[in-house]
Amino acid sequence: MKNVKGVIKYLLFILLMLLLWAPMLNERLKVLSPYPLKGDIMEVSDVDFSLLKWWCGIFSEGKEKYIEQHFGLRDYFIRIFNQLAFVLWQFTNADSMIIGKANYLYMTDYIETVNGSDYIGHARIVDQAAKLKSIQDTLEKLNITLLVVLAPGKGNYFPEYIPDIYY
Repeated sequence: MKNVKGVIKYLLFILLMLLLWAPMLNERLKVLSPYPLKGDIMEVSDVDFSLLKWWCGIFSEGKEKYIEQHFGLRDYFIRIFNQLAFVLWQFTNADSMIIGKANYLYMTDYIETVNGSDYIGHARIVDQAAKLKSIQDTLEKLNITLLVVLAPGKGNYFPEYIPDIYY
């Protein structure tokens, strides 16, 4: 019994070390190929070294931001964290994201559109349509067809899953 506990402790220690070293090992061995996050992400470029940038502090700040965004398995860890937060605590880390019925995710913009709280008014709609018609006529003279497509949002498509507090 005492030997089994020792083996379990040893295996847990090895597992912990592998988890801690996984980002660096993947960076060197390229076991998992990068699968970048999607969305509103501002890509940070690497900073070239120069003495002026070094003494001004620009190099260290830029390099820190670059390494923070391009570190090892960062994208995978963010996905795992977000999934665990959603499954265990019904929490989303995305801005303006709401969990609806049957775990449907909605942006608040979709719900505002369904409720009509983002309505811009008749006069503004007519003004924007006139501008769009002007652009369409100009492009038509250049033999370019402008096709305007108004696609329904998720709130219009699945209104039954919007939480009741938003009605």
